[in-house]
Amino acid sequence: MLAEIAAAAAVTLIAELADKTMLTTAAVAAATRRPLVTLAMSAVAFAVVTAATAWIAGAVGGLFEERYVAMASSALFVAAGIACLRAGEEAPRPEAAISAFTLLLLSELGDKTQMSTAALALRYSVPSVVLGALIGYIAANAAAIAIIAGIVRRRPMLVSRAAAATLIAMGLALLVLSLIKAA
Repeated sequence: MLAEIAAAAAVTLIAELADKTMLTTAAVAAATRRPLVTLAMSAVAFAVVTAATAWIAGAVGGLFEERYVAMASSALFVAAGIACLRAGEEAPRPEAAISAFTLLLLSELGDKTQMSTAALALRYSVPSVVLGALIGYIAANAAAIAIIAGIVRRRPMLVSRAAAATLIAMGLALLVLSLIKAA
């Protein structure tokens, strides 16, 4: 069981490096200046997707066309970026947490981490895969948030605007890619 957890943690840690979910988590943490809350929301969103993926193991993947998920995800990235720009120095509102959670949840759908989770769940026990994947995910994203938090302390508005611009750029890139795939 420990070997299964370690395998899932290692695979997820590697898969998350420079992943869109990691970039999203870091950007949301920078924009809201609430790194621990963001990491917790991100971990819960990841756990929801990972548990569902591991238990279903890709069986219902064909129910939703990938391009529709990508378009919904890209719209949320752009909306989150615009919301970050508009918020400026305001304290985050509760609805911002819900939006961030939804954004993080959707950014994980169809992700390479989700695919690796499905593959691991076909070979190992589901609880081991979910636990190991969550450990690897938290390790990767905590590191990204820690790096961003250090920068935020020195240049908060610059980082907040850069985070918003990153979210918008990622959303537009996802939209373009989904339109190219659809053509």
